Amino acid sequence: MLAEEARREKWQAEEGYFEYLCERTGWLSPFYLNLLLATSMEAGRDRLLETGCGERILVRSDIDDAYDRLLAGRSRFRHWYQRLTRDLPEPQLGFTLAILGAISKAEKGLTRKQLQARLQRLEPDPDKCSERLNDALLLLGEDGYLDVDGERLCFFSFLLRDYWRRNHVS
Repeated sequence: MLAEEARREKWQAEEGYFEYLCERTGWLSPFYLNLLLATSMEAGRDRLLETGCGERILVRSDIDDAYDRLLAGRSRFRHWYQRLTRDLPEPQLGFTLAILGAISKAEKGLTRKQLQARLQRLEPDPDKCSERLNDALLLLGEDGYLDVDGERLCFFSFLLRDYWRRNHVS
């Protein structure tokens, strides 16, 4: 799919380019794959303008540049944060943001037990904390933020995880 999209835009790609793009994306959702590819092609165009080289060949550094562009504070990922702040009242909002912040800092995600330990300062009662956590994880799983079905809780998308870590964690 990615090779065909690049070909239609008259780009070639160096060996291993598409595999690397998939690795950086994490969740192989067509939305995230196409988003990173389109932004990589923009980065490639900028690289060609800077270097004066005319060959339209995508290289790994275009993916890295695109990834950084997508993590910018006012990127298209901003709506993920805005949606929560618009739809959730306090204290649910603060608890949900704390969950996303904690999970974004853990490269491989967290177990429920690890996450609950990090949330104790917000909800010291273990039963209430567990109930609030279950409610928040249901929402975050259904809305596509987190994969909550495995042993470890983690972001579906590495892009969204890294955006969150860079822009919404202090």
